[in-house]
Amino acid sequence: MVRFVEIIFIVLIFQFFHSPSLYPQVKDLQFEHYTVEDGLSSNSVWSIVEDKQGFMWFGTSNGLNRWDGYTFRTFTHNPNDSNSISNNFIWSLYVDASGCIWIGTDYGLNHYDPSTEKFIHYMRNEGDSCSISNNTVHAIFEDHAGNIWFGTENGLDRYNPEHHNFDRFFFPGQLDSASFWWNNNTIRAINEDKNG
Repeated sequence: MVRFVEIIFIVLIFQFFHSPSLYPQVKDLQFEHYTVEDGLSSNSVWSIVEDKQGFMWFGTSNGLNRWDGYTFRTFTHNPNDSNSISNNFIWSLYVDASGCIWIGTDYGLNHYDPSTEKFIHYMRNEGDSCSISNNTVHAIFEDHAGNIWFGTENGLDRYNPEHHNFDRFFFPGQLDSASFWWNNNTIRAINEDKNG
């Protein structure tokens, strides 16, 4: 009798956990596809972010795109305009607490202020240990204290807004060595744990 009760209990537990009503009901999802034919500057999109005004930003391999829900506006490098974006290959995008957009490119970090529509460039300077550690910026993150961190091809950097410069962090043994395509100081993602 005890064995029979155990079997019934196991069957009931199995049915309970495998009941369709326990799983969320997924509605048919529909996707809209946007390509260069719709105004996107490239079909290779590396990063996406939404700003505080509701615009969607797409970092592509051929420019930065802002989408208002209807049309794309593309920002590309113009060598004759010092306020244009520094490079067209966009790796990373981040909207900070003030609503400004940070753009990590293949050649320089950019800070975009929507109110002025200008890009400020931060570039590696060999003679300045407070410049960004590398011009290729793969990751951007703002921590709970408002510090903005940048993962580059050669090191982790923390932005100092008071002086507009950077504190650099490197893995020991490869300090500031950019001689390899892949090295221990390549940072591709940043996050913060529950302890800060």
